[in-house]
Amino acid sequence: MNTPRKLHRPEPTPDVDPDPPQPAHDDPVDPPLPEQLPHGDPPARPPPMLTPPLPTTCET
Repeated sequence: MNTPRKLHRPEPTPDVDPDPPQPAHDDPVDPPLPEQLPHGDPPARPPPMLTPPLPTTCET
Protein backbone atom coordinates (compact mmCIF):
# COMPACT_ATOMS: atom_id res chain seq x y z
CA MET A 1 0.00 0.00 0.00
CA ASN A 2 1.55 3.26 -1.12
CA THR A 3 1.14 6.31 1.05
CA PRO A 4 1.29 9.63 -0.77
CA ARG A 5 4.57 11.40 -0.17
CA LYS A 6 4.29 14.85 1.20
CA LEU A 7 6.40 17.43 -0.51
CA HIS A 8 8.79 19.21 1.77
CA ARG A 9 7.81 22.85 1.98
CA PRO A 10 10.65 25.16 2.95
CA GLU A 11 10.22 27.42 5.90
CA PRO A 12 8.82 30.83 4.96
CA THR A 13 11.66 33.28 4.59
CA PRO A 14 11.57 36.31 6.87
CA ASP A 15 11.51 39.79 5.39
CA VAL A 16 14.95 40.49 6.85
CA ASP A 17 17.79 40.48 4.31
CA PRO A 18 20.18 37.63 5.21
CA ASP A 19 23.14 39.67 3.89
CA PRO A 20 22.76 43.19 5.26
CA PRO A 21 24.67 45.91 3.38
CA GLN A 22 28.08 46.76 4.76
CA PRO A 23 28.65 50.11 6.49
CA ALA A 24 29.59 53.06 4.28
CA HIS A 25 33.26 53.04 5.36
CA ASP A 26 33.70 49.51 4.00
CA ASP A 27 32.19 50.47 0.63
CA PRO A 28 34.89 50.29 -2.09
CA VAL A 29 33.09 52.94 -4.17
CA ASP A 30 34.07 56.54 -3.44
CA PRO A 31 31.37 58.45 -1.58
CA PRO A 32 29.54 61.11 -3.58
CA LEU A 33 31.11 64.56 -3.35
CA PRO A 34 29.11 67.59 -2.25
CA GLU A 35 27.78 69.66 -5.14
CA GLN A 36 29.86 72.77 -4.40
CA LEU A 37 33.19 70.95 -4.69
CA PRO A 38 34.72 70.62 -8.17
CA HIS A 39 35.07 67.12 -9.58
CA GLY A 40 38.34 65.89 -11.04
CA ASP A 41 41.52 67.89 -11.55
CA PRO A 42 41.36 71.70 -11.51
CA PRO A 43 41.71 73.37 -14.92
CA ALA A 44 45.25 74.35 -15.94
CA ARG A 45 44.13 77.93 -16.57
CA PRO A 46 41.08 79.17 -14.70
CA PRO A 47 38.39 80.77 -16.84
CA PRO A 48 38.40 84.59 -16.87
CA MET A 49 36.08 86.36 -14.50
CA LEU A 50 33.07 87.66 -16.36
CA THR A 51 31.72 91.05 -15.38
CA PRO A 52 27.96 91.44 -15.37
CA PRO A 53 26.62 93.72 -18.13
CA LEU A 54 25.99 97.28 -17.07
CA PRO A 55 22.36 98.38 -17.06
CA THR A 56 21.57 100.43 -20.12
CA THR A 57 19.31 103.44 -19.99
CA CYS A 58 17.12 104.23 -22.94
CA GLU A 59 16.49 107.93 -23.24
CA THR A 60 14.05 108.90 -25.93
